[in-house]
Amino acid sequence: MVGRGLLPRRSGIEWGTRCALALLASMLGYQTVTHGIALAVQRTDAVQAYRLAPSDSQIAAALAASIFTTDQSPRAQPHITDLARQALRGDPTAEQAAATLGLQEQLRGHSVMARRWFGYAQMLSRRDLQVQLWAIEDAIGRGDIPAALHQYDTALRTSNAASELLFPVLGGAIAEPDVRRGLVSTLVKKPSWATSFIEYAANAGVDPKAVATLFVDLRRAGVAVSGEATRAVITRLVQAGSPMLAWRYYATVRASVDRYRSRDPSFTAQLDVPTPFDWVVANEPGLSASIEAGHRGGLVNFSALSGVGGEVVRQMQFLPPGRYRIEGHAKDTDRSTRSTSYWTLNCWHGRELEQVVVPADKRFAGFFTVPVDCPLQMLTLVARASDAITGVSGQIDRVQLAPAP
Repeated sequence: MVGRGLLPRRSGIEWGTRCALALLASMLGYQTVTHGIALAVQRTDAVQAYRLAPSDSQIAAALAASIFTTDQSPRAQPHITDLARQALRGDPTAEQAAATLGLQEQLRGHSVMARRWFGYAQMLSRRDLQVQLWAIEDAIGRGDIPAALHQYDTALRTSNAASELLFPVLGGAIAEPDVRRGLVSTLVKKPSWATSFIEYAANAGVDPKAVATLFVDLRRAGVAVSGEATRAVITRLVQAGSPMLAWRYYATVRASVDRYRSRDPSFTAQLDVPTPFDWVVANEPGLSASIEAGHRGGLVNFSALSGVGGEVVRQMQFLPPGRYRIEGHAKDTDRSTRSTSYWTLNCWHGRELEQVVVPADKRFAGFFTVPVDCPLQMLTLVARASDAITGVSGQIDRVQLAPAP
């Protein structure tokens, strides 16, 4: 009884106030929890999210966009419009709702109203890929290439998913001179997607002739094109049966090259990514080869296991028909007459023209005749297989193929 007397007495009004506050806290807590759940399921179940939080403008906008994506029938359009307008009344910055209204107007063929809604959505945010795609399509429809490229740039800078959609389209359009010129002007500004697009264009299924022209224009404008991209486009041009274009592009990359002569006779180029027109190490199984370059001269160093032979290094040629002389010097080459290496000139994907044997520790020379029906050739150093226990090894420190006197 004494303990009860120590407790403060509370009036009915006070108890009622406390109960009301507790009920309000409970209601607020429930709303907070349900709103949190609505936000969590918004991307996977827009309908359920709207049921949990019908007053959230962004959720209403997401539901309107979701319904429009799956149902564009006339019967569904009034409900979509109501949801989108509800979202904008609650939050005028709900750009997804504005974009949905724009898509509806486009579906009805009302291009002026569609442009207004999409313009408003773009003003609110440039991160909505759907809005950017519409802006690109609208600019193309008006024949405004600079505006289209500007929208491409915006979409590629603001959306990680844009490159998968837009690179194939942009890559296919570079055959058009106006598009190519505009693209060069865009890439000169070094946007974040420039390197990725250059690599894509070099390796993807777009026209290699247009890609080579684009790369020439980019180099002239001071935009870097990687060695990997250069090698890829030259290889694709050769495979497409365009050796002249492949050589012309190569000549813009390597200064002072001569179609009538092999290149880098002393192996000093030190290229991280050689093209087919440069020296390329073959790297066949059981045969080790390397180009050891230096400022005073380089060499090809090779060795093969016993019983193993094959290509050591090769260089593609674009020689006109005629007679050519090959000359050079070998050092530390295996002296066995049964294990000599030799140079061969073959037509591209075709017959062997001649062989020139490389003697041990001596200069060598020989002749090749290029016929009219052999527009592209491959000059190759080949190591013969040896049955010696030590296999075969050698070094070449100079080779030059040039027109015969």
